[in-house]
Parts: sequence; structure tokens; C-alpha cells
Amino acid sequence: MQVNHLVVLTVVAVVLLTAVVQIGISAGRRGNRLRRSLTEAEGLRSRVADLEIELAELRQAPGPCASQDRQFIPAPVMTADQRASALDMIRHGADAAAVSAATGLSRAEAQLLQRLQQLHRSSSPLAKAAYS
Repeated sequence: MQVNHLVVLTVVAVVLLTAVVQIGISAGRRGNRLRRSLTEAEGLRSRVADLEIELAELRQAPGPCASQDRQFIPAPVMTADQRASALDMIRHGADAAAVSAATGLSRAEAQLLQRLQQLHRSSSPLAKAAYS
């Protein structure tokens, strides 16, 4: 019977030893993950600190609107001559590209004038009679 007890004790010892080794391996893996997480967290803390410093510097720096030496310069305006020339060309069937090239207006301005002229033709009874 003593042999059986020795075998059982040996098996129990082997099982316990295997369990301890498995626990150690598992703890090692968790430890590696924990170390990586701590390293990433430290990197993030460092980046946040850098961003806080940068934000403080930006708050102290004057903004682009704070300068008094800059003045607002409006975009050039369409002159009466440009408008008259453009409308005349549009009435004679010129497209927006030709109107833009001849008058110096942007293509968008020429297209807008074309559209306004079309709306005027379609809504005015006098314009309908003149263009029919």
C-alpha cells in the first residue's frame, strides 16, 4: 500500500508543479502586457504634457486678428462698364467663358449674369416681347 501512496503523492506533486509552472508562465505574459501598457501610458502622459505646454504658448501668442497693422482689403468690384459689356455680350449669345475673357470678370460672375439675364427674360412681359 505504501507504493500506492508514493505514486499518488508523486502524481499530486507533478500536477501541482505543472500548475505552478502554468501560473508562472501566465503571470509572465500578463507582466509583459502590463509593462507594455505602462510604457504606452507613460508615452501618452508625456505627449499630453507637451500639448499642454504648446496650448499655453498659443494662448499667450497674439492671434491673427490682434494685429492693428493689417487692414481689410475688399475683393475688386464689377464696374458699370464691365457689367454693361458683359450683359451686351450675353444678350448677343456669348457664353460665360467668352464674357469672362473679354471683360475681366470671373467665370462665376459671368455665369451669374447669364442666369440673371435668363430670369429677367422669363419674368418680364416687356423683355419677352423684345426677345421674341
